[in-house]
Amino acid sequence: MNILLLEAYYGGSHKLWADQLKEYSKHQIQIIALPARHWKWRLEGASFEFIKILQGHKNKPDLIIATSMLDLALLKANLPKGWERVPILYYMHENQLSYPISNLDQDLEKGRDFHYGMIQFKSMLSANQTCFNSSYHKSIFFSELSKLLKKLPDFSPMKEMALLEKDSKVLPLGIQDTRNKKSKNNIPVLLWNHRWEYDKNPEQFFKALFNLKEDLNFQLIVIGARSRKYPAIFDEAKIKLSNEIIHWGFVENNEEYIKLLNKSDYLPVTSNQDFFGISIMEAVLSGVIPILPNRLVYPEHFAEEIYAQLFYDSPEDLIKILKFQVANRSQENLKNSLIDKAKEYLWSTQINHYDQFFETLIA
Repeated sequence: MNILLLEAYYGGSHKLWADQLKEYSKHQIQIIALPARHWKWRLEGASFEFIKILQGHKNKPDLIIATSMLDLALLKANLPKGWERVPILYYMHENQLSYPISNLDQDLEKGRDFHYGMIQFKSMLSANQTCFNSSYHKSIFFSELSKLLKKLPDFSPMKEMALLEKDSKVLPLGIQDTRNKKSKNNIPVLLWNHRWEYDKNPEQFFKALFNLKEDLNFQLIVIGARSRKYPAIFDEAKIKLSNEIIHWGFVENNEEYIKLLNKSDYLPVTSNQDFFGISIMEAVLSGVIPILPNRLVYPEHFAEEIYAQLFYDSPEDLIKILKFQVANRSQENLKNSLIDKAKEYLWSTQINHYDQFFETLIA
C-alpha cells in the first residue's frame, strides 16, 4: 500500500510519530511536511501549500493521512483530479478546544478564539476516518465541542457531532525502545524531559524541587526542546539548583537522550496538558518512576487502583509523595510493573494495529 502522510507541523512529537510510523510500517509511506512554526497559520493555511505540492504529485496514493494542524476541508476540496475516492485518515495529535492557552497569546485580550477548534471539527467531517491518540483525548475534545456548539445561535450541528463521536477511533501512539543499562545511583536523580513550555507547568515542578532540596539530597537532569520565549522559572532553577544539576538542556543525539533517561530515577509530572505523553512513557520504559497528577491521560495509562501511590491531587500532595519516593527507594516490583505497562506501546507492537487499520480503510 502506498500512503501519503501530510504533516503540517513537522517537529517534536509530530515529527517523531511520522518518522517512526514510516520506519516501522510494512507499507510504503511518503511524508510531505512543513516546518514546525506559526501553528495558527498552519491550521489556517497549510492546506494552500499542500494543494500546490499535490498538484505536481505523479502517483495517486492508496491512502492519505493528514494530522491535526491543517484544514482538511480546504485540502479535500482541492485534491488533484482523480483523487476524489482516495480515503483520508485524520489523526488527532492535539486539539485546540481543550489545549490550555498561553499567557503570552494575544487572543487572551479579546477572549479566546475558538475557530481553530472548528477547523478541526470540519476537518473530521471531511475525513473518511478520524483517530485520536488516546481515549482521554477523544473524550475531552467532544466534551468541549458540545459546549461550543450549544452556544451557536441556530442550526447547530449536534447530530453531526454525535455521529462523528460514535465513529471516531482511538489509535495510540507508538514509542521507541528506550531500555538500556540502568544506572544505580547513590543519590536519586530527578528528571524533566518535556518541552520548556507553559502547558507543561514548570513552575510547579521546580517549586516542588526547591522544597525537596530543604530536606533531601537529589540530582537533576533537565532535557527537552526549548522555545525562544521559554518560562523564566528555568533560569531561576538553573541558579537555585546549580549544585544538583548533572545535565541541563536539549539533547540532539537520541542515544545520549536514552542514556540520560536510564540515569534517572523519578519523573515528577506537573503538566496542564497531555493528550498522550510520549516523553513520560519513554521514561517509564527506561525504569523511571513517574509521579503523576490525577487527571489528563495518566489514569488511562496507569490504572489508579493499581498505581494509586503514584498519583497526587494538589501541589502539597506532589511534594509529600515526591519526598516519600525519594526517601524510600527499594521499589523494584513497582518499577517492573510500570515497565511492563509501557511495553504495550512499543512500536514493535503498535505497528500491527496501525497497518491492519490502514488496510481496512481501503478495503
